[in-house]
Amino acid sequence: MKYVIVAVLICLAGCDAGKARELTVDEAIGWKRPYSGYLGQNVSEVLKSFGIPAVERTARNYSYLEFKNKEDGHTVGISFLKDKPVVRNIYISSDKKEPLDINRVLVKAEMFSFYSGRYADSTEKYFNAQDLDGNVLQFTINESSLTFKRLIIGKEDFGVRGLCRLSD
Repeated sequence: MKYVIVAVLICLAGCDAGKARELTVDEAIGWKRPYSGYLGQNVSEVLKSFGIPAVERTARNYSYLEFKNKEDGHTVGISFLKDKPVVRNIYISSDKKEPLDINRVLVKAEMFSFYSGRYADSTEKYFNAQDLDGNVLQFTINESSLTFKRLIIGKEDFGVRGLCRLSD
């Protein structure tokens, strides 16, 4: 009898513990809250908050730094012009345990503009859904599906997309 009660309590605590909980559109866009204050800030302020970047990339006239946020487990990237070290874009990558089903975005189609393309440094393709505030939900196009990749906030620049592609 006590084993049955323990099993029921474990199930109530989360029988789907191994199964990833899907994000809602609002939750994914909500990722911007702790980071949006860095937009327009000098890169030195970001370095004070996040420390030494795990990744540094430079291409054309842009630079990109990437950090692992220990608090929420997301990978956060920032891009800025080489000659003006002010944060222009922030990239918050999805933890693979936090999927966002593209159908959740499509049923709210009136809130978004959609566009797609190919990452500059890859043969992979992307699909973007940009809301009226300029937030971009980016998906990687796989052979038969779309996988949520990241949230992009700030000024999206076509020239920086390939530079800021986060590796898996």
